[in-house]
Amino acid sequence: MKHTGYLLVVFSLLLGVQDAFSQFEPAPVTRSAVTETIDGKLYYVHTIEPGQTLFSIARAYQVTPRAIAEANPETPDLIEVVRSGQTIRIPADSSTPAASPVADSAKAPSDQRLGAQPRVVRATMEFTEFVEHEVGRRETLYGIARKYGVSQEDILQYNPEARTGLRFRQVIRIPQKTSRPVEFFYYTVGAGDTKFGLSKQFGISQEELEWLNPGIKELGLIAGHQIRIPAESIEEKSVIPTPEQGLFFLPGDTIPQQAHFVDEYCLDPELKSRYHVALLIPLFLDQFEGYSPTLPADHISFTFIHYYQGILIALDSVQKLGHNITLHVQDIGMDVEKVSNLTRQQGFEDMDLIIGPFYPEALKEVTSFALRHDIPVVSPLLDNSSQLQGFPNLFQVSPSMETQLSSLAGYLARAYPDENIILVHNDQQQARDLISGFRDALRIEFNDMRRLEDSLSLARVDGYYFNGAMVGRRRTNVLVVNDSLFLQQRTRRRHSQITPHEFKEIVFNDGGIDALTKVFEKEKKNIVITLIGGEAFLSNYLRQLDEFTGDYDITLFGTPQWSDYQTIDPQYLENLNVHIFSPDFVEYHDQHVRDFVYRYRQQFNTEPSVDAFRGVNTGYFFFNALATYGKQFPRCIENLNGKSFQNPFLFEKLQTENDGWENLKFILYRHREFRRENVLRPYQEETEENLDD
Repeated sequence: MKHTGYLLVVFSLLLGVQDAFSQFEPAPVTRSAVTETIDGKLYYVHTIEPGQTLFSIARAYQVTPRAIAEANPETPDLIEVVRSGQTIRIPADSSTPAASPVADSAKAPSDQRLGAQPRVVRATMEFTEFVEHEVGRRETLYGIARKYGVSQEDILQYNPEARTGLRFRQVIRIPQKTSRPVEFFYYTVGAGDTKFGLSKQFGISQEELEWLNPGIKELGLIAGHQIRIPAESIEEKSVIPTPEQGLFFLPGDTIPQQAHFVDEYCLDPELKSRYHVALLIPLFLDQFEGYSPTLPADHISFTFIHYYQGILIALDSVQKLGHNITLHVQDIGMDVEKVSNLTRQQGFEDMDLIIGPFYPEALKEVTSFALRHDIPVVSPLLDNSSQLQGFPNLFQVSPSMETQLSSLAGYLARAYPDENIILVHNDQQQARDLISGFRDALRIEFNDMRRLEDSLSLARVDGYYFNGAMVGRRRTNVLVVNDSLFLQQRTRRRHSQITPHEFKEIVFNDGGIDALTKVFEKEKKNIVITLIGGEAFLSNYLRQLDEFTGDYDITLFGTPQWSDYQTIDPQYLENLNVHIFSPDFVEYHDQHVRDFVYRYRQQFNTEPSVDAFRGVNTGYFFFNALATYGKQFPRCIENLNGKSFQNPFLFEKLQTENDGWENLKFILYRHREFRRENVLRPYQEETEENLDD
């Protein structure tokens, strides 16, 4: 190409990344001092922290990942999914073979089997308790730490406000380590479980639950986790009736969760010494008309340059961890003929991973080729899930609008089950399918939230429904309970009438602000979901709504486009408690993000855009997938999926095994104190507070 000289100038900075990106360093593993003896065998009790993997934990305890999996038969998906906050057992002596998960399944903690008695575990555990200390005159942090026999950093960890200095009569918490014998059994957290609900179910306080399971205080409950329940609560649990007692059913999570299939490949994957990755990215090098040391900032060649820079930082990070990955960059845009020529080049069929192309026409051509050669392909920015149909090797990083709206409906049903829900739109022709789908999702989700008050007679049905039964349009677990128990529940609810939730719908073009405010209610929160874009519209819309904030409690939900508007008065966003769902959210107060921004500035002398974060997240996830599980990493996607807030990906098959994988990670942020705040972090705690109310 005649402009090769310019290419070297443009990308000279991009090839010199020196330091690893600290966000992706594996978290250190500290061996636990807590042990327990089960069936005469000694085990360490380890609580998984964010960033730890099954492999790093196994390395720290000098055992194999398989030995840990076999020591935790009640967690059949441990090989696939390692969740922060989860407590697992680790054999203290790796030479003693652990029980087989198949042969020993009857001995697994059975707290969720119908009518079965849970197995009680006796162990000595270490806990952190706190002593309140009132700061005296001229008292120093050093003196207080010495008085209580703890480090200064331990005190600052639980009293971050003390980092700016101590104040006279300030009350601070001093952590104190203590050990005590406890008896408990294991319970598998089900979808929809809350600390409030479990405390009522087992007759214990939420504080006691958090005391036995320190990880849930910060991370909340996550479906599939094993948590400890005090043994004394067994006697207080209701006895599950037999099928002969005149039965109704209520959804519940006492049915054992269906075990995930563990692919043996993931236990011993086929790895290579070096992997080859093709990055098919539009650099538009053919748009240069001559050599120039500089280009205008809006030149087409800079369209995806930030994404490319993010990929480079991710690549360097993985290489610093000791993994050999070679990146092959190709300037590919929308030209299908150019793509066809590339696929015919010798050696392209030997790629282990392809990232791109960025345009749908070229992507389909590449994905078809890659499917024939068993090569995983990543669609970096396209958000149309129809591209996944028939391509099981394709990963869609950006969730579709349909997926985001469906997730929003689920959030609204759980966060505001009894509030005044109002859907606002303009019946736009191009958005009718989206609006209709969201309308249906709202109805389904809100009706599902009424399931604890619904009843269906199963008197003529044999036994029980089991995990995965279809009830209406949803797949669920159901538990048969005694008719008298159901009647008692209705009595406690003062015979409240059970009716499906009805939301209101406003076509704004037809009635304007008057039609909207007429359906507001003073005794409830007014949750207004507005599926309308346009900066001029939004500015006027917010101004009109703001006039009613003194009379009504209003929370406004908007579309991803709202985040791009620059002329919106931030005071309106604050007053109306504006929430926006988005496929991208950068938490700049997070230390890892700040480290990346600093590194990016140092390397490229500019600020990272959203595309830079997309590039580094995508690059690291898939580079790490290759390094960990080889070219067949899609077989182990559950191991890689992110259950924590930090991991931006949660991949699931679109519909069938013949379809590709879509990222279902849902981001929702609100404007609070003139900054953007991730709503989903405190969501679990807020839900429990609402239940308490």
